[in-house]
Amino acid sequence: MTKIWGIILCMCFILSETCYAIQFSQPLKIGTIDFKQGGGVFISGAASNSVQFFPEIRRRYVKDDTFGAEKGIAHFGEGTDDLYLYYNTEKCLNIGGNALNNTISEDIWSSDIYQIQYSKTSFVYPIYDMKHNHIGNETRFETRSVYSIYNIKADYIIIGREINSLSRQFVKYIDTKEITKRYFGENTHVIYKNLSTQGDTIIIDYYSSGTKGKFYFKWDDKAQWFSVKQVIN
Repeated sequence: MTKIWGIILCMCFILSETCYAIQFSQPLKIGTIDFKQGGGVFISGAASNSVQFFPEIRRRYVKDDTFGAEKGIAHFGEGTDDLYLYYNTEKCLNIGGNALNNTISEDIWSSDIYQIQYSKTSFVYPIYDMKHNHIGNETRFETRSVYSIYNIKADYIIIGREINSLSRQFVKYIDTKEITKRYFGENTHVIYKNLSTQGDTIIIDYYSSGTKGKFYFKWDDKAQWFSVKQVIN
């Protein structure tokens, strides 16, 4: 009889663990941040945005008719798990909570901001950053003009408050720049795109030197972190 009760309790425990296992929603785009050369910072989608604009004398030297902010604080979301962006024209950004000591510092250029929900009031935030890196010049003989050549770098970082923790501290869970170093080498050109989820796993496609594949980031409840698996197509 004792063995039977033990089996029943074990099954109940397994079922309860399954019921409460993390399930990620599909990514939802909630905003953008864009740094314009000489034109300031442009924010869209924020619930609120405390902005300091350039002085008028500075604006006279910007050719574009629209002017972005010099610096500010943008607030996305509502409730206990919202996101704050502290930004300035140096392309430095602090992302995280409403206090600077609970943020993560990043250097980004032009980014889409997403949220992925995993409980009624809790989210992780993927940030998709695209950079155009100057790699040289070439002369177009038809026009005798010199054109700049760029390559595109596209990376994700995924941040969020510590899951299953009372500290509510923001951490960086995933950074594809670090994935590039680990799996391809530091100077390899890799483009990441097409973020999606499946159950407790975040999936990101990648392209590099004619090859492509996917990275699977599965939540490990015991480690309280994501495991990483590469699948080459």
